This record gives sequence, C-alpha cells and structure tokens, in this order.
Amino acid sequence: MKLLRHCYLLALLLFGAGLGSARAQSFAWAKLSRTPNDTVRSNTVNSVTDSNGNTYVHGTYRDSVIVGSSTFRALGTMSSVIVKYDSTGTVLWAKNLNGVVIVSLAADNSAGGFYFTAEQYTNNGPITWDGAPLPLAATPPSPFHAKCSASGALQWAQPLPVNTGQGCTVVADDAGDAYLQSIAYSSTTVGGVPVNANSVYILKINGAGVTQWVQTLHFAPGIGFSFSSSKFGAKPGGGCLLSGCIPAGANLLLGPGSGTSLLTSASINDQLLINFNASGTPLWTIVMGSWSQSASLGALLADAAGNCYITGSAPNGIQLSGVALGPSFFLAKYNASGAMQWARGEQQGTAGNMGYQLAANSRGVNVAVSVQNPVNSPVKLGPLTLRSYFNIVHYSPQGDEQWAASDSRTDYSVSATRFSYYSISSLGLDSRGNLYAAGTPRTQTNRPGPSVNLPVLQLGALTTVGSGLVACRLNAYANTLRGQVYLDQNGNGQQDASEQMFARPLTGILAQGTATSYFPVGADGVLQAYAAPGAYQLSLAPVAHYTISQPSSGSYAGTFSGSNQLISGQHFGLVPVANQADVRVTLTPYGAVRAGFTVRYRVTVENVGTTTVSGTVTATLDSHLSYISSTPSGTRTGQTVSWSYANLAPFGHLDYDVLASLPTNVVLGTALLSTATAPLVGDVDATDNTSTAAQTVVGPFDPNSIEVNYERLTPAQVATRLPLDYTIHFQNLGTAEATAVILSDTLDASKLNLSSLALVAQSHNCSWSLASTGPNAGQLTVRFLGINLPGRNVDVIRSQGFVRFRVQPRTTLAVGEVIPNRAGIVFDFNAPVMTNTATTTVMLASAALANHTAAAWNAYPNPATDAVTVAADLATAGPVRLDLLDALGRSVRRQTFTAPAGPLRQTLDLRDLAPGFYVLRLTPPTGPASSQQLVRE
Repeated sequence: MKLLRHCYLLALLLFGAGLGSARAQSFAWAKLSRTPNDTVRSNTVNSVTDSNGNTYVHGTYRDSVIVGSSTFRALGTMSSVIVKYDSTGTVLWAKNLNGVVIVSLAADNSAGGFYFTAEQYTNNGPITWDGAPLPLAATPPSPFHAKCSASGALQWAQPLPVNTGQGCTVVADDAGDAYLQSIAYSSTTVGGVPVNANSVYILKINGAGVTQWVQTLHFAPGIGFSFSSSKFGAKPGGGCLLSGCIPAGANLLLGPGSGTSLLTSASINDQLLINFNASGTPLWTIVMGSWSQSASLGALLADAAGNCYITGSAPNGIQLSGVALGPSFFLAKYNASGAMQWARGEQQGTAGNMGYQLAANSRGVNVAVSVQNPVNSPVKLGPLTLRSYFNIVHYSPQGDEQWAASDSRTDYSVSATRFSYYSISSLGLDSRGNLYAAGTPRTQTNRPGPSVNLPVLQLGALTTVGSGLVACRLNAYANTLRGQVYLDQNGNGQQDASEQMFARPLTGILAQGTATSYFPVGADGVLQAYAAPGAYQLSLAPVAHYTISQPSSGSYAGTFSGSNQLISGQHFGLVPVANQADVRVTLTPYGAVRAGFTVRYRVTVENVGTTTVSGTVTATLDSHLSYISSTPSGTRTGQTVSWSYANLAPFGHLDYDVLASLPTNVVLGTALLSTATAPLVGDVDATDNTSTAAQTVVGPFDPNSIEVNYERLTPAQVATRLPLDYTIHFQNLGTAEATAVILSDTLDASKLNLSSLALVAQSHNCSWSLASTGPNAGQLTVRFLGINLPGRNVDVIRSQGFVRFRVQPRTTLAVGEVIPNRAGIVFDFNAPVMTNTATTTVMLASAALANHTAAAWNAYPNPATDAVTVAADLATAGPVRLDLLDALGRSVRRQTFTAPAGPLRQTLDLRDLAPGFYVLRLTPPTGPASSQQLVRE
C-alpha cells in the first residue's frame, strides 16, 4: 500500500487552483474523499446543492474512507458517508452511516439541510447514523424517508412501504416542502392514505415530515401496471414533474378507486409529461411522442420560471412533440404552459450516448452527457465536441450550445495501458449560478498492465489522485472565446481540409483593460479563453519563423455586452516562412552529480524551423565522468557520443539519453562541464546549436530541486531578452511507484514575460497550465499523469525525472532586482516537497565575475543575518582576500589576511548592511578569485 498523507491533499489541490472566480467553465475547486486502499473504490455517489452553495455528497465505501483529516471505517461489509462542503470547498462536517444507502436527496432551501430517501440493508453490523441507532423499527431491507439538518443531525425518519419497488425519489421546492414518488405494487398505505395496488404515488410533506397530500396514478382495471421510463423532477416554484411511458389504449386514472381519467394513450409507447402544482393538481398533461422501446428518459426538472427540461437517450431516434431527433442524446425545453420551445440532439448520433442529469436556472440549462466511445466516436453538439466519457454541457435559454466541461484527459486511446476519467453522478446550482458536480474516478484497462494504478483526474487546472468521492465547483457564467490554431501551409488565411493543427506548444494572450491573461493552447490545437464583460483583444505569443494569416490583423478584438456568451471561430492560421533551417539542442541532467554514483543526461534536438533537416548530434561528457551507455546507442569516441539523424521534419524532435558515472575519488565542489552540440549548415539561428550543463559535485543532497541557467544577468542581457531556463528535478524517494507527479511553480509576472513561456525538454510526457488571474496568478502547473515513476529502491535511474522550461525576463528590470523561483512537487497524494529557491540577480558586469576553475569553498549560513562563515581548503599558505559586493559591483566589506595551508574558517561581519542579495568573492593565495551569491536577511 502506498504511503498516505491525506492531510496534505488540500495542498495538492491548491497547487492546481489558480483560476479567478470570474472565469467560465473553470473548476474553482475539487475535493476528494478517498479510500486509503488503492484497490477498493467507492460505489454509488449522489449529491445535492442548496441555494447558498452548500453541497451534501453521499457515497458508499468498503473498508474505510478519508475525509479531510478524519478517517471513517466500515462496520460491516459496506458503509456510506455524507460530507457537507460549503461554496469554497471547505469540509463543514462528515457523518458515517452503517447499513444505510441513500437513494435520493433534495435540499431544503428554507430551513437548511436536506430531505432524503434511503434503504436499510443487512450489513453484518448495527444500522446507525453517525454512530447512533436509526430510529426505525422496520426490519431490513426496508425503505424510509427522513430529514437531515444543516448541522448533520437526523431530525426525523419515517418508514415507506416495503413493496414500493427499488427506491423512492425525492425533490423539493424553494418553500421547503418535499415531494416523494414511487410505485406500489400491492395495496398499501402511504402517509396514512390508502394506495391501490399497481399505482404510482406522489407524497408531499413539510419540513416536520407531516403529510400534506398523497396523489396516485394508475391504469383502468384489467390493464397490468406499466409506467416504464418514469422520471420525477423538481419545480422550485412549487409542485413537481412526472414522466412515463404508457401502453397503447391504456386509460391513465388520477386518484384512488376508479379515479378520474387523465389521458388515454393513442399509440404504443406514448411518453407523457405531467405537471403538478403545489396542491397536487395536474396543470397539464402532454404526449411528448411515441418512443421506441430503446428510448429512455434520463432526467427532468423545471427552473424557477416554470420552464421544463427533459433529457435522455434514443438510440433509434424519437419524435419529440413533433420534432424528429436523430439517434442517441437529446435535450428539450417546454415553457410553463407545456409548449415546446426547442429540442436538441447530436449532429451525428451514436448509440449509447445519453443525457442523465440536469441543473437549470434563468441563464440556461446544464446537462450531464455520457459518451459511449469518445475515442472513435466523439459527439458533436453544435460548435462543441465531446471527447470525454462524461461531460457537462451548458445551453443558453434559447438552446445554443455554449460550453462543455469535463476531465481534461483525452488520451483514452488503445495505446494507454490504463486511464482514468470522471464519472459524474450529480449536478447542482447555487443562487449565484455556480455549478457543482459530484462523482467518482473510474479506471479502465485497455491491455494487460500493472495490477494497481491510482485513478488520476485532471479537472481544469486541478488534479485529484486516488479512488473515492469527488466533489467540485465550476464557475459557469463568464464569456467564452473559442477557435482552432492550425498550420496554414498555403497561406490563404483559412483552414483547408488537409491542414492540421499547429503541432507545437503555444501561448494565447487575452487583454482586457489593464489585465492580461495567458493560457496554453490545447494539445489538440483548440484555443479557449474566458473573458469578463467588456472589450477584449485575443492574440498569440509570437512564433519564430511563422507569420499569422488569420486573422489578417494578427489578433481578434470585440466587446462582450454581458456574461454567458460564446464567440466561436476565433481561428489562428500560422504560415511558415519558407526555407528556415533551424535546430535547437538542449542538454539537461536528470539530477545532481555525486561521487560514486551514476548520472543521466538527456539530449533533445528539435526542428524549430520550417524545412526538413538532417545532421549529427553530439554529447561531450566532462573529463571526470566515465561513460556507461547511451539510449539509443550512439557512436562513442573518448568522452564524446554522437548520433546521426535524417529527414527530421518541422515540429519533430528526438531525445537521446547518456548514462555516466563519477569516480569515488572526485572531491566535493569539483566543477563539471558537459556539452551537447547540433551543428547545421545554413542554420538561421546558430545560438541554440550548443547547450552546456555546468554542475558541481555535491555530497548528500535533496534530489527534488530547481536550478536556473543564469544566476546573474547584466543590463545588456536583460535588454536582449536573454531567456532564463529553469529545470525542476524530481525523484521518487518512496517505497512504491508514483502514479502522478505534479509540479507547481509560481512565476513573478512583474519580472518575467509570461507570454514567452515555453517547455524546452522533459523526461516524460506531461501537460501544463498557467494561472493568469486570481490569488495564484503566474502559477505554472506541470502534470505528469500516469507517469508510474518507480521508487528509488527499485530503480535509482528511472526513479528520476525533470521538466525544463524557458521564459524571458522583462526588459524593465533594473540593476539590483532579483528574480526568485521556488517549486513544489507532489507525488500522488503525499505532502508537497518544496525545492530550494533559484535566484537570478540583475548586476553590472563587474559584480558578476565567476570562475569555475577556482578552488572549492562554501559560505554558511546562506541566507545569513549577522555574519557569514567562509569554509575552504587552501592548497598553499599566503594572503587571502574576502570581498562582499553589492548588486552594483561596489565593495561593501573587505578582509585581507594571511592564512596557513589547509582548512580555512573565516567569519565576515554583515551587521549594518541592508537586506538583499550580494556577491561574496574569495581570492586564495594561488588565485584565481571565485564568487558566490549571498542573501542577507
């Protein structure tokens, strides 16, 4: 079993949370109540959200479940848990249930809390609510309905007839009254009212559980009861909706005994929609159409104005109030009088796709849509394409498809051994229009693979790892800009059928007033940005060797008059500049270098030009290193390994790994310098044809670290936008493989040009996102999902990984300014590991001197307060000088003294110096001088 530190899960989620509350279709938070046994998953999940955004999530589990910092254990073979989250995702309380499974929930928006229907079952243990016996005398299995307060207390519980079929559905109105619906297969009593056999009954109760009325529906005597495909729906203004399919010629009766005729079916499989008011009187009954046996209704409800929505699936197509819909998913809207407003379905239907959950208000309707085969048969809904197994789609009040949200994993291909997806079970809305969902992670195996893999969900910029119950919130009502970025080979300013997406990571830029947002273009070339009301300008960060053909102006501009609007067709066509030969090479160590250990380097060569190229790549190891092997195998001559490549097309890249070792007798502090080159005749930018890896031999160290290629920049380098390359190294130090590794790095947008951000190299496949608004603006999140990184005790070399990215400094940086950078690394659901802080200081050239051939020495503590101690080993006796320089290169402290050969320990006084960054320079008796950066706190 993996090491669990569930109390740190919040930190993992916060690493991904960086999207401002004004943004649409973004996940504001996602919370996981997880099962600690990775091989056991939770089962049924349902939830309800009240008008204040409190969400009550229920699910069953085996063994145990972790909610926040609490662990609940099953008393028998299975138990269930209810968790209350507020609108910010904070756990307010959790209650454990044993021998009870909740079937349906409905929020009490008047007094708080919720109604529910449930069933008792034999569980090899007591039947309890939060440890207390359930106040019901009925013997399990026995259904009941009850009320839970806002604080989680069971207020009352009342039995339901045992012969009412499988479950009873409950809905509630905004006045705080509840309506229950089920089927009685034999004569019984409900709420003190006799109910005939073979009847559908509706029971209305108030907050105290007192019956208000009971209404029944049944067929004329002699016709067996069949009300197939029945669904029950809420009406916030009071009353309820009921739908079902009745046999041809059947007379539907309302009330007990002979009852009152409500409708006679004209043909087989007529699907009805019945609207009851708060007094139990049918306002209207309509025949929506004659449905085939395979059609089914997934959900129905009304909004506060009385508009009614239905959704479901019809694999063979249906007639819906005179509108013919193709096979599979459908959605329809009726007004408060029962007149159809519109009906929608798939453009190209596929059997098995279905709408099954609804949440609606005056701004439109949200529907959960399941897709049978999103890999080979993605669903087209207007301008939207659904590529996930479970999706949330938002329609405007006029029936326009405006946005879709789902887990961001789209690699559901047969090449993936195992993958996870978000199975959405419930939807809810608060009074502010925020959308809430609950469900479970599901894992599917395409081919034989590891017996255990943690489910990993990527919800926008949020990631959850592990089995359990997932609740989340979406900010649903900002504006959406959507388009496609493509390679415009013929430069005609439009995407032709043969022109594909632009296959390189790109950054989009959205400017609104004084605010600028940056966002990655998706791996599928889809550009999607979220905007507030008002004017906007949408553009792409510049791409070397390409010009923009669409739009002709290079950017889009417009104005959103309000919220919840969609502007599609924001396409960008990139035209290659002809015959631009340009390759880029990078050399990245997987980790630090230690005497007596192996070290691995990755050489990456990329064709960033516009023409196919061929050439040779070389890696030259430092003379201290001993070559072991290369992958793929290269040609070795001494310390140099070379590989030949041919016909590398634009956008293509190649990775080569070199494994070497360092002898045990190499002293700490020894400077190493390895180099990679990829020369190319006619290269239009030869500055990136060479890459170096400067390292210093270290002793025991933390392999999870960050480093930057330049610790010092001169004003001239800042002016030329010399990019900073950051490398985040990570290693799994645990005892089992890590399913996911998530890196979080907050970049200072006031000092770095975020639009220039680009991934340069990585050890494994990854995805990234950049938060551009809110409290976490500038937060870069890199996700290695499904990495299955082995532990160090299993495979030292393959337990390591890295990501290297590049970003330009802002040209406004002045001398003395410092760019600090620190990252957090999360392995699965464990505690975040924080790296060191990598810093770059803008300094005059005179202050930025360094010499990698100088003697090894160290200064501690660093950061320092009152004093710093210099430790060195002097080869000879003689004069020694210590200089402390500020960012302008001015000497602020100096010590000159004579020292004997051997160990040196010298203290330098730092009192009366201003806090900041300094350069400490040591000149030993034999020279040369060398420098280190020092922080004065």
